[in-house]
Amino acid sequence: DGLISKAKLEGLKKLDHDEDGLTSEEEKILGTDPLKPNPSAKYAIDKGIPYVEEIKKFDEDGVMSAEEKSTIDSATELLKLRSSDSAKKMNVAYMFSNSSKFNENCSYLKTVSDKALTNMLRFGIDTNVGDYISFVARLTDKNFARYALESRLCIEDRNLTESEKEFLKEPNKHAQKMFDEYMSAIGKNNPELERELKKLPDFQNIELRDVEGLEDIIAAAKTENKSAFDLMLNEGIKDKRKYCSPLEALLWIAYDREFNDAGLIDDDNFSFKKFSIDKLTKEGWLYTTESNGPIYERGKKSGSDNHNAKPISTACQSDRWKNLDEVADRLNSPTLITKYMIDNIAYDPQKWEAFERTRRPQGARTPIQTFNNKIGACMDQSSLVLYFLKQNGWVYNDFESNKTNSACILHAGYHFTCLYIQDNKFYVIDVGTPFIRGIKGPFEKIQDAATATSGAWSPNWNVYCFWDQTDPITSMVQMFCR
Repeated sequence: DGLISKAKLEGLKKLDHDEDGLTSEEEKILGTDPLKPNPSAKYAIDKGIPYVEEIKKFDEDGVMSAEEKSTIDSATELLKLRSSDSAKKMNVAYMFSNSSKFNENCSYLKTVSDKALTNMLRFGIDTNVGDYISFVARLTDKNFARYALESRLCIEDRNLTESEKEFLKEPNKHAQKMFDEYMSAIGKNNPELERELKKLPDFQNIELRDVEGLEDIIAAAKTENKSAFDLMLNEGIKDKRKYCSPLEALLWIAYDREFNDAGLIDDDNFSFKKFSIDKLTKEGWLYTTESNGPIYERGKKSGSDNHNAKPISTACQSDRWKNLDEVADRLNSPTLITKYMIDNIAYDPQKWEAFERTRRPQGARTPIQTFNNKIGACMDQSSLVLYFLKQNGWVYNDFESNKTNSACILHAGYHFTCLYIQDNKFYVIDVGTPFIRGIKGPFEKIQDAATATSGAWSPNWNVYCFWDQTDPITSMVQMFCR
């Protein structure tokens, strides 16, 4: 009847008419010609390279040359580098379209440094980036050229403008102009982000690293990362804080390292898609030179991860953490304060041991004393926490009415914490303890917060008190019976 059976049709689909190792059905899916040999495509697929479209030109003559085979082998090695799928595809496409230029770029990057080569490959080299590499290679200041390539300076958007070329030729002369241009670009898309960036104390005197760091933030502030930036911008009391501390932490990271579409190019744990303020501050405060000086250790867990009351010696070691008022400006939310206290202020067990022996208070340290000594019992640490809160818009309140952004020291049983109200819910910051440290809540009633405060210290408490911070000691101002 002139018709072919379904079984015979399926059999024909499995035929390899051109004898290149790919069936007709496979070639249909790949978009290759089933009647002409495609040895390069077959070899690439066998090697695990999925980008067949970029290889088609190799098979125009139906033969795979030694050079084409070598290029595919090189691409196979290239794909082993940890990078995003888009960067991998970009590298392979550029390599297949212009292998001599790609190899020239990579060879030069290798002479600059392994970091320059790795960062560029993780970024993804296309024609524009290849031209940028060639431009930077011609700069007379080779130290600056190395810095530019290792930090991908002026190429984060994959487009090198004339003003960026001018800056790269004379960076010190044009740094302020380039910085202002980048800042203006942010303002066109996100005016709030521009306003908050301008408040950062780091941007008082513009240096080369500020231009590079700001460019990195522009690249990260994409629409798909909006939720992460919203979390940063909303941390603390906006009209009371000096500046947006999470943005500063992000800038400190940008000074040292590079972002990709997902997060950091060398750390899968830092992602804008699974973003949190805690992860940001851990990265920015523990693993950056701005926070910890020229030498910092990676791989150690901070106290907030393992609930260890002993602070980690590598956290917050630079001069940026030496002045109480400067640190208070930075710690402008309960989350930021708690993170800092856990990582930097140790619990003082001797005070508790002395209290157990005498059943008499041992005298509270002032906030500046606790800050300088980096140790304190529950009263000392709660007093410092309250100091940080009150410097950033929280106020003492008698708590007869649930007033948002109120705070005080809460004393229940034998223990002190810092009580605060946020969105009409009660929370306590409990850091002056050898047990699990952190924020507890939300609670509907103060009595529940008091129970959480007394905890293992005195579960059968019958009185709780409010204390307000005054200089030089705290004084009890309210008392309530259970």
